Amino acid sequence: MHTGIAPLTKLLLPVDGDQNIKRPAILAGRIAALLAGRIELITLLHVMAGRYLSQHMVNIDFRAEQILESDQFRRIRQQYIDEEITPVLNEMEGEILAQESNVPVERLILDGDPVDEILRVAREGDYSSIIMERRGLSPAKELLMGSVTSGILHSNVQATVYVVGTKGVHGPRCPGRRYVVAVDGSSPSIAAVEEAAILAGACITELEEIVVMRVVKPSRLATLLSEGNVKDDVGEKGMEQAVSILKGAGIPAEKIIQKTAYGEPAEVITTEARAKNTDIIFMGRNGRSALKEILMGSVSRGVVYRCHEITIALATAPVED
Repeated sequence: MHTGIAPLTKLLLPVDGDQNIKRPAILAGRIAALLAGRIELITLLHVMAGRYLSQHMVNIDFRAEQILESDQFRRIRQQYIDEEITPVLNEMEGEILAQESNVPVERLILDGDPVDEILRVAREGDYSSIIMERRGLSPAKELLMGSVTSGILHSNVQATVYVVGTKGVHGPRCPGRRYVVAVDGSSPSIAAVEEAAILAGACITELEEIVVMRVVKPSRLATLLSEGNVKDDVGEKGMEQAVSILKGAGIPAEKIIQKTAYGEPAEVITTEARAKNTDIIFMGRNGRSALKEILMGSVSRGVVYRCHEITIALATAPVED
């Protein structure tokens, strides 16, 4: 039996004062307005990793047994919140409300490690979606320096993670008009299809096309050929199931494009999405650790690194009970 969080019900937006906060806020507001009655809550979360203390370290009395409870610490923290964080949260909430969303917006300000706190809040609060801005780091820099987005993607949190592209959201009402959904027959990829079906099914009039795409790796193709067979039953069943889910959401058959391609999946998916001027790519993710992805490779990781301009939604499979 599969149990888990219903998709697209609670949205968590991590907020970093150093990043562009407009695009994630617009996407969240657009989704909330589109799915009125389904989205229960939008939470803006800022995790203070201690940076606000750096310029005040000389003024802190380290002889105090409980620095975090001292009046001086509380004043420094509150000053930082008032001057640096609250204006950003105000701007972000304003962008959400500007999308004509009536969903309640909550604010959380916490201390700790950003990745740990975001994951904790997402799990304890049963958030269905985490919407994040990419930091624009190169793959090498992300690998060496780490990033919050990378940390979330490499976790096993059940929420779908939206990595907002640099071109942001287009259209007057919908989060997008053109989607690519990558399928491989796995449970995470089917979860991605279900996510896409909810969004696309809510704005069928504006939807132009949704490409359901499976990519056969060269190694897999070689195996099939060696067996005297070019038919990939698992992949084809995954494609059929994806199309059935989309049609079940009310999406007309003529707007569903089925495509099978051959090559390295991350490269092929990125090329297709760019050629179609796609707004959102929906994919499954396995929640592997960063080390395992380096050793084993990851299609979702490859697409995130290659495709900076397009928003990417990475879903994971429901928990098996």
